[in-house]
Amino acid sequence: MSWPARAVAAAVLLLFSIRAVADTATGCPPGWSKTRPPPSELLMCWRIDDEVLRVEMSHPGRVWLALGFGEGMTGADAIVGRPDTGEVLDVFIAGLTADSITADSQQDVTEAAVDFDRARTALRFTRALDTGDAEDFVIASAAGDVSPVIWAVGDAPGFDGHFARGVLRVDWHGGARFVWRTEVVFHAALMLLAWGALLPLGIVIARYFKVLRSQDFPRELDNRFWWNWHRILQYGGVLVATVALLPVLRAHRDGITHWHAAAGFVALALGYLQVLGGVLRGSTGGPVDADGRPNPPAKIRGDHYDMTRRRRLFEFAHKKGGYLAALAGGIAIALGMNTVGAPPLVWLAFAAWLCALAVWFAWLQKSGRWVDTYIAIWGPDERHPGNRARQQTATGDPSHENRMRC
Repeated sequence: MSWPARAVAAAVLLLFSIRAVADTATGCPPGWSKTRPPPSELLMCWRIDDEVLRVEMSHPGRVWLALGFGEGMTGADAIVGRPDTGEVLDVFIAGLTADSITADSQQDVTEAAVDFDRARTALRFTRALDTGDAEDFVIASAAGDVSPVIWAVGDAPGFDGHFARGVLRVDWHGGARFVWRTEVVFHAALMLLAWGALLPLGIVIARYFKVLRSQDFPRELDNRFWWNWHRILQYGGVLVATVALLPVLRAHRDGITHWHAAAGFVALALGYLQVLGGVLRGSTGGPVDADGRPNPPAKIRGDHYDMTRRRRLFEFAHKKGGYLAALAGGIAIALGMNTVGAPPLVWLAFAAWLCALAVWFAWLQKSGRWVDTYIAIWGPDERHPGNRARQQTATGDPSHENRMRC
């Protein structure tokens, strides 16, 4: 199998393995529909049996949970679960304040329970699609009919304020569509830009564009194209990812409790470490300065030119960390799409983009575009200490460490 074919196969296998693992880790009973309304950690599962709706909801932490039927709070019919008292109530919401919420005179939920176990609050209830109660919303029962639904997650076990809420359009015989909130769209778009485009492109440019085709190498050395664009794309990508995180931080104030959030925080942490590593990479040195002028002997020494232990540790950590950050970012994107129930077309588009990147990467590698950074800057002449050390390593000379300025 050729390089491009192997790269495509690996990208597709990784993407759909992530989706399969995420799908099996939902916590919903087999055969039930599910959704995770962003940007919360709420998991909602449901099923309709013989004109009866069965619902299970869960969320990390000991918090109250609510599911309502209607376009908004005012006039909504809702079910509220309070883990502090163990009550599950059928309520009517007359307005936007807590005192406008009153229990129905006729409680139409059955098999209802709310409990806290294994760090999650779970709410379960059963309700007829049409209860015959004038205070209750009649749930559309035909396949393809869509019902407006609201949901909320409380600040605490007792019924008080909420820190996460949203609106859904639910086909109870199929899936759910979100009424997208601005912060979720903002988060998704910027994270896709950062981890799907800017940071991967920065890696490719750093690896394969240190020497350009138009460059008369090795007579022309130290082309700064790759260096300038690598910094712009990597710093820009980390900045964009940081800005994208801000609107959804509140949904994770109780800790990292979801695989999508965990992968996203790991990716961003690795991104910050990459930036920090770049700042601490050490001095450059070399026989010429930044303008190509010969350096005086007193300034020729440097961590990079001499390939000191500090520089070698930096290169190992920086390169491996960059690939790990990109991998974590890609996993976070895939898990995020699974969280919001992205349609097949979105999955196909993301898979196509991953395949395009994999093919490009493999083609550049096979076509010999990779040039070592040291050689790209100072050339292959063995009078340079980094090249001498590399040659001694290649020939198995055990004394090369002692000949390097460490």
